[in-house]
Amino acid sequence: MAYFSNGTEGEVLEMQCDDCPLGGSSCPVHGIHMIYNYDQVDDDQKKLREAMNMLVSEKGVCEVRKQILDNVTRTSTTTDTEEETT
Repeated sequence: MAYFSNGTEGEVLEMQCDDCPLGGSSCPVHGIHMIYNYDQVDDDQKKLREAMNMLVSEKGVCEVRKQILDNVTRTSTTTDTEEETT
């Protein structure tokens, strides 16, 4: 997970939360980030860092939000196509 050393850097993730269906504080990714952000940089936390990187990339992109929005887009496109054929 991208490491955010302060609140300003963390705004990268917060901005993504603003338009995510899961929302900020109710999202497990957001919660994990809030709890473990600083712990992940410790030398003995390699596994934690690897797991967190699966949720938020080193560039700060929330992979869960990306999956949700991609799925919503696919579902919407499929529904639109089905309506056109009926």
